[in-house]
Amino acid sequence: MWAGDNYDHAKLTFYRCAFRDLSDYGFNDRLTSLKNRQSSGTRSKFYNWEGHWSLKFGSTAPHKIPDCRARRTTT
Repeated sequence: MWAGDNYDHAKLTFYRCAFRDLSDYGFNDRLTSLKNRQSSGTRSKFYNWEGHWSLKFGSTAPHKIPDCRARRTTT
């Protein structure tokens, strides 16, 4: 995951499935783009702390945000 919206700026990578509080890594409210490269069909869930952990979105591998292919237009 990256702090920049085009896979740039600060980067944070995890290799094992586990709940992680991104503020422990200096990444609180900084996730802007991500590539979920887990085994196909593996799901990730992303939460935000709002007095409790609130689900923001999910990602089923393979998945990218932003997915530039989805934004392509033909002229």
